Amino acid sequence: MLVIGVAAAAGLAACGGGDAPEVPGRSAAGVLAPVADGTGRAGTLDPFAFTVEVTLSDEAAALLAASGETVVVGATFFGDPAADAGDALINDVGQIDLGRREVEIPGAGTAAFGGTDLRLDRLDAVAGEPQVNVNVYSGRRSAEDNLLDCGFFQDAVEVAARAPVVLACRLLSEGGDGGS
Repeated sequence: MLVIGVAAAAGLAACGGGDAPEVPGRSAAGVLAPVADGTGRAGTLDPFAFTVEVTLSDEAAALLAASGETVVVGATFFGDPAADAGDALINDVGQIDLGRREVEIPGAGTAAFGGTDLRLDRLDAVAGEPQVNVNVYSGRRSAEDNLLDCGFFQDAVEVAARAPVVLACRLLSEGGDGGS
C-alpha cells in the first residue's frame, strides 16, 4: 500500500444496515454515503463511495482566496487485468482503465466520489479490488501553472472508503522536501 498524506480514522464500512449490492468482480463492504452523481440522494448505499478532505497551509489558503484560484481533486480508477481479460481492455501501462473524475472545490474542503465514477462494466476484467489514485492541484484559473504541492493517495477503493482520505497542500513556493 502506498499512501502519502493520508489520515486514518474510524472505519465507515457497512453503515446503515442491509447488504451491499452485488457488484461483479467485487467483494463490496458497502458504505452509506451521498451518491456522487448529482442526484442529491443522501444515504444511498454505494460500495465505491469515498471522500477526500483537502487541507491548505495558511499561505496557500490566503493566495487561493485572494486570486480566486480553485482546487481540483482528480481520481483515476484502475485495476490489474484478470487472466481472461481481453487485450483490448488493457491499456499501455498494462492495467484496466476504470475511469477518471475531477471535482473542483473553491479551496480547502471535501470532494466526494462513488460508483458512478467507475466503469463498472469493466470490473469482470479486473483481478482483485479496483484501485484509485488521487491527486490534488490548483485549478489554473488565475495562473497558467499548478500552484500547489500536495500529498497523494493510491490504494484499493475499498481502503479509501473506510475513512476520509486527507491530503495536505501547500504552495510550491513554500519549498520543503517536495511532499506533504
